[in-house]
Amino acid sequence: MLDYFKETRINTYDINAVFDRFLKEKIETETINNEGKKVIFLKEIRQIFDFLRKNKEELYSDLKGGYFTN
Repeated sequence: MLDYFKETRINTYDINAVFDRFLKEKIETETINNEGKKVIFLKEIRQIFDFLRKNKEELYSDLKGGYFTN
């Protein structure tokens, strides 16, 4: 995901837009297990994104070190 912040052409400070686009372009939200049942990961993915949203200042601070160029 950190590389996505670097490669995206959208405003990286609009964290919701970044997450929405990342979800559409890069993440498999479901799979089929060996029993043929669909397993959906959307709840867990949303929990991760919520955590990053709540800690976005720290995320941006970390990204500035090697990913953002200001």
